[in-house]
Amino acid sequence: MGKDDRNRQGKTVLYGLYRMLGTVVHVLLLLITPLLKRLIPDWDIESRLGRMPEIERADQELLIWIHAASIGEVQAARALMATLIDRQCGCRFFLTTMTRQGREVASAQLPADVHCGLAPLDTPQAVARALRTVRPDVYICLE
Repeated sequence: MGKDDRNRQGKTVLYGLYRMLGTVVHVLLLLITPLLKRLIPDWDIESRLGRMPEIERADQELLIWIHAASIGEVQAARALMATLIDRQCGCRFFLTTMTRQGREVASAQLPADVHCGLAPLDTPQAVARALRTVRPDVYICLE
């Protein structure tokens, strides 16, 4: 077995462990969701678990999901959206951030029809659920 094969095998094992740990964390969070909602109401555990709102859009309208991790990236997303709107791209936007502060800034600075939420946790279940619900045509990560 060559060095490349061992590296590939090691990465496969690590990825499997990562997915397994993510699944365990996801299940634990599901079990304690009612408690978390009371203790940390601003955390928005629902969206963190991938329970995103369904975004209504017209026929032939593209949905672009933009992830802006920080407030600075929210500014970059704002400029990107303005350019696309000016070019009449026929797009609707969904923006996620990592923090409540980022979401609040985005909600205050972006057009009212842009839904701003918190990104789902990086677990296979949360991400899959968010993708099934939002159904973006394009995903842009501004990290």
